[in-house]
Amino acid sequence: MAIGRFPGGHANIIPIVGGFFEGERLKGTIMPLGADWTPRYNVGEIKARVDTRYILKTDDGAMISLFTEGVLRGHVFGLIKGTMSKKKDASLYYFRQHLFFSTGDARYAWLNTAVGFAVIGIGPDKLVCYDAYMLT
Repeated sequence: MAIGRFPGGHANIIPIVGGFFEGERLKGTIMPLGADWTPRYNVGEIKARVDTRYILKTDDGAMISLFTEGVLRGHVFGLIKGTMSKKKDASLYYFRQHLFFSTGDARYAWLNTAVGFAVIGIGPDKLVCYDAYMLT
């Protein structure tokens, strides 16, 4: 969804339509509920501020809200839109986010005070892929 131009750039809202996650302590699906609010800038080194909000559902039924905030530099929009080569060369862009979680499920209460960090890439079929890490 194009929101339109603002001084220095323009904004888009991109729906999050689902996916999956898997790690040492979490595994499940990304619910098709949420969006990526991305103001893109025409000037300077930062091309976009990335702000996402969506819901994770663990395989054991816990619901976890995930809010991310990050920075995108480089040519990743061309990769996602398919206007660049099919090769997803990570040297062409810098895509990093902080991850903040909220849940009422006691089994995952440790997430409420966790701060994560994600290195993001563009995977097969132009899918966004995270390698996420918890900062301790």
